[in-house]
Amino acid sequence: MVGAYNSMRRTSFRRDYESDGMWIYNIDGKNALTASPSPEADRDGLTPVARIELCRNRCFVVTDKPSDDLWPFHDRFQERQADTAPDSP
Repeated sequence: MVGAYNSMRRTSFRRDYESDGMWIYNIDGKNALTASPSPEADRDGLTPVARIELCRNRCFVVTDKPSDDLWPFHDRFQERQADTAPDSP
């Protein structure tokens, strides 16, 4: 378990919040993905949409790319809860 211990120790704990009708992912991230343009948009060769997907889900759900060794350590993203709510019948 040495590998697991080392990997846990090298990264901070991720904090996501729900506040005032907003979802805030990785609130401690310094790189706000809602800022235009994002200061680190080209890091890791990811598009801004793929970077938001990775920050929101912690993995790729739609993007057809391996997410191995990719993690939005410094990214922060927020969106209105209504933007993510399922459609009503």
